[in-house]
Amino acid sequence: MPAMDMIDRSLFYSSNAEKTKLNWLCYELAMAFYDDLEKPLRKSRHRIEKLQTATFSVYAALELKEAIRRCGGQTKSLSIPPGLLENYLPPLGPKTQKKVLSIMKKAWQELVAHCPQCPTNCLHDPDGICYLFDVYE
Repeated sequence: MPAMDMIDRSLFYSSNAEKTKLNWLCYELAMAFYDDLEKPLRKSRHRIEKLQTATFSVYAALELKEAIRRCGGQTKSLSIPPGLLENYLPPLGPKTQKKVLSIMKKAWQELVAHCPQCPTNCLHDPDGICYLFDVYE
């Protein structure tokens, strides 16, 4: 099932004022996490289901929101702490944990690689209102 069917945009804002570009970027990041992690987590020895992967993807993206703000467009400076995995995933072995973190880092790098071509400019204007939340409702 595609990420757009599993992850609801409304989880990233609670009012119109929170329909910011940073929250949109977090939504896009959650979808990237889900798309890249769904198959490896399902095939791991834990057999993590799609809904749990989607829940984790949303949680992880929202937890990284302030770190994204702090990196200010410096994509290589975003670090994903291993402790992020503990709240929504079962205990993972060191090899699986390393693989998941690597997949997440790669998802982030691929997402921001598209930023220079995107007119929304989320990384450089994180507090600006993002019209995309309303376009897709």
